[in-house]
Amino acid sequence: MSKKDYQAIARALYRAKQDTMAVGQHEGTDGFQGILTAERHIADTLAQGNPRFNRSLFLEACETGTCRGMKG
Repeated sequence: MSKKDYQAIARALYRAKQDTMAVGQHEGTDGFQGILTAERHIADTLAQGNPRFNRSLFLEACETGTCRGMKG
C-alpha cells in the first residue's frame, strides 16, 4: 500500500466519526467507540505489513482528518 492509501483510509475513518457525531452519538457511545477500536486494529494491521508505517501519524490523521505531510 502507498502513503496515499493510508491517507485515504485515515480520512474515511475521520469522516465516519464525523457522521457518527452528526447523528447525535458522541465519544462515549458504542458507535463512536467502535470506530476508535477499528482505527487501532487497522493501524496494527498496516504496521504489520509495512515496517516504515507511522502508526502515530496515521492515528493523528484519523483524529484530525489531516496530518503533517498529508495533501488534500
